[in-house]
Amino acid sequence: MKMATTIEGKTAAEWFKEATNYIRLDEYPKAIECLEKALQIDPQFKQAWYVMGSLYDFLKNPQKMIECCEKAVQIDPQFKEAWFELGVAFDDLMNFPKAIVCWEKAVQVDPLYKKAWYNMGIVHKRLGNTKRANECFRKADQIPPS
Repeated sequence: MKMATTIEGKTAAEWFKEATNYIRLDEYPKAIECLEKALQIDPQFKQAWYVMGSLYDFLKNPQKMIECCEKAVQIDPQFKEAWFELGVAFDDLMNFPKAIVCWEKAVQVDPLYKKAWYNMGIVHKRLGNTKRANECFRKADQIPPS
C-alpha cells in the first residue's frame, strides 16, 4: 500500500509548519493534531515526534512525552534534544535512574550539552550521590553559555 504524500492537500512539512503556528498561539491540542497528520504522511519525521513530545510536557503527560521522544531517538539515536526531553519525562515520573541514562546519552552525543550535565547533577544530588553530582555540576560550569 502506498503512503499518502498529502493529507487535506498539505505535505508533512506544511502540517509541521501549521503546528508551529498553533504553538505560537499556545494552542497545543491543535498543534498536536497537525503533527499527527504530518506523522501519518511521514512516520520517520523525527522533529515532529520530538515537538509533539515537548507539547505533551506542557500538557503534563509524561507517558505520551516518552512515547513520542522514544520514537524520535529510534529514528535518530544521535538526537540529543529528544534524549534530553526523555530524561525530563522520566524525572517527572521520579524514575531517576532512567532520567540519568537519557541525559548520559545526550552528553555522549554532545559533551557540551550544559542542560543535560546540570540536570544529571541535580538528580545525582537528590539521590545522595554527592561526588557524581559535583562532577556533573563541574562539567556544566566549564561549558561556556551558548
